[in-house]
Amino acid sequence: MPSARLSPEGPAPLGGRLLAAASVLMFLGSSIYLPPPLRPFHWGLALIALAFCVDAPTRRGLLQSRVLPAAVAAMLLVGMQFAWADHLPRYAQYAVILAISLSYALLGEQLTRQGSPYLRWLPWLVGLWLLMALVPWFDILTHSERFRARFPLTGGPWDNINNMATALVVANLLWLVVKRRLSSALFAVAWLYCLVLNRRADMLAMAVLGAAYLLCFMQGSWRRKAAMALAWAAISAAGLLWQEYDGTSTRDLPQISINDGEWELVASKGDQSTGSRKILLMDMAQQARNMPWWQWLAGMGAGQLNVMWPTHEGLVPWGSPHFFWLEMLFYLGIAWPLFLLWLFWKLDWLGRTCLLVIGIAGIAPSSMVYFQPFWFLLGALLAQLPRPAPWRRRQPAANRPPLHAAPADGPPRDAELPGRSR
Repeated sequence: MPSARLSPEGPAPLGGRLLAAASVLMFLGSSIYLPPPLRPFHWGLALIALAFCVDAPTRRGLLQSRVLPAAVAAMLLVGMQFAWADHLPRYAQYAVILAISLSYALLGEQLTRQGSPYLRWLPWLVGLWLLMALVPWFDILTHSERFRARFPLTGGPWDNINNMATALVVANLLWLVVKRRLSSALFAVAWLYCLVLNRRADMLAMAVLGAAYLLCFMQGSWRRKAAMALAWAAISAAGLLWQEYDGTSTRDLPQISINDGEWELVASKGDQSTGSRKILLMDMAQQARNMPWWQWLAGMGAGQLNVMWPTHEGLVPWGSPHFFWLEMLFYLGIAWPLFLLWLFWKLDWLGRTCLLVIGIAGIAPSSMVYFQPFWFLLGALLAQLPRPAPWRRRQPAANRPPLHAAPADGPPRDAELPGRSR
């Protein structure tokens, strides 16, 4: 299903400005407080609600979105889960988090259909992320100083370096979805950040994105493609030199081996992350086997997944399972993978590539339930699909009012139109 670049649907100026401001606030990052305990995306959520209330075209666009039926169905399911949720405080917390995230999916679809006004701010926001990640003075504001001793850059306004790397991947995908081409500057920044900090999942995602773009989607002559490949190689060499100069510890990708006839994930030497995630994954697999059949359909409940995180003191309870795609299966049941399969089927090949890339990058963060840029991207991908036809256009032909044929010498004059006279 081919999809062309979307044309703006003409929102009222006030509603469009409010929604664009909401997106900018969301992209300011999740670790900044304005003031505590409020974060920028909380203020963005307030602007979305204000635009819905005061602007009729915005309200009509949000109510006609493709995200809304899925969001309502998801929240109804979460509401039903109150009947069997064991940990009610965490259930309530995750229910609110899901509602906020789905609101940003609505925002992503609406703004993408309106011409994506946020794109003009995106390069400046990425520059601000890098400035905060590079300059130690901002650590007081971003609360990411714990990475400063081991890495040349921190997670900036996204707190964790995995979240920052994934946010950079999302920025590239949003530009590609809307513009149908990559931004060379955004791609270079994201690739360099992931390479220097050795963010393996995000680096693999960027490699897939760059290779797919070069081979399948990039327009122009072979010389232009060769120039991009050479520039990519030069940036990679610069990143490796930076990594070597700074002394950043590198880790090889984990390997899959067969031990006594069973598949086993083997971490490289010094790779504690893969070992910890393996323990979490095995814990989730065990809990999935113990779930009753109906929880596969309706979900265990929002926030009800309890996994054990390995520490020096032993295993301790942990809320973030570090594998988002399987985590959502516990929260929403089989509806989650079915939705992703439906979306993959409906998108064109560029959209499918973006979904594959974020699928790889989404392994890096501890969770993306609260990671609003992902949900914003999900809404932008849904905006690539045509909206359902309004009710009047879906009426059977027999129920539609008769059409009056125009005379052969031209369109009918006012006097010839039913209900009109001079």
